[in-house]
Amino acid sequence: AMDASTLPTIPVYLVTGGCGFIGEHIVELLSKQDYVSEVRVFDVAASVEVKKFTTATTHVTVMKGDIRDYNLLLAAMRGVHVVIHTAATVDYRNTVPFWEMKAVNVGGTENVLRACCFLSIPYIVYTSSVAAVGPNSRREPMFRGTEDTKYSGEVELPYGKTKAMAEKLILEANGRKGMLHGCTCLQQGACHCSQTYLRDKCIMPMMTLQQRKVFWSGISCCWGWTLP
Repeated sequence: AMDASTLPTIPVYLVTGGCGFIGEHIVELLSKQDYVSEVRVFDVAASVEVKKFTTATTHVTVMKGDIRDYNLLLAAMRGVHVVIHTAATVDYRNTVPFWEMKAVNVGGTENVLRACCFLSIPYIVYTSSVAAVGPNSRREPMFRGTEDTKYSGEVELPYGKTKAMAEKLILEANGRKGMLHGCTCLQQGACHCSQTYLRDKCIMPMMTLQQRKVFWSGISCCWGWTLP
C-alpha cells in the first residue's frame, strides 16, 4: 500500500490514456480530491474536454503524446509523484497487427517504467484486463473474485497476451531502482480489482477519514459499474 509519508502534501498525478474511457473516469475522480494539486493527462488523443474537471484545488493539464515516444513521456512525467498507466491499444477482433499492439501495450509500458525509475517516481498503478488471464477453461463464472483468487484459464487473444506481458513487467519492477510499489489492476468486468486497488492501495491511504467517506460514497457512480 502507499505510504502517505513518502509523498508531498499536494501530490501530482499523471494518467496515461487519460482521455480514454477508464482514464477519463480516473481523472475525474482524482480532480475531486482536494489534496491533489495537479492531474496531468498524457494521451495520443489529447482531448481538451478533460480540462473541465479542473477545480479550485486541482488543476487538470492535458499533454498530447504517444507512450512509444520515451523522451516526450519523460518530459511529461517530470515533477510527478504517482503514475496511473491506462494507455493501451485495445483489440478484441484481431484487426490490429500484433507487432503494433505490442509496441504500444508492452513497449509503452516499458517506457513508463523506465521513466519512473529514471525520475525516482515511487508509485505506479497499471490497469490491466480480464483478457490478460483469458477465459475460464471450464467457462464457469467467477463471483467476488480478488487478486488472490485461483483462476484456471488460457490467454487466447493477441490483445490479452500483450496485456499479460505488460502486467509481468509491472510486477517485476516492484522494488527496483526507486520503484517502491508496483500495482496491477484488473479492469472491471469479471471482478472489482481495479476499484479496490485504486481505492485501497493508491488513494485511500493519503486521505483523511472524511475524504475517505466522500470517496467511498461516489466511486461506484464515478466508474459507472456496480460492485458484485
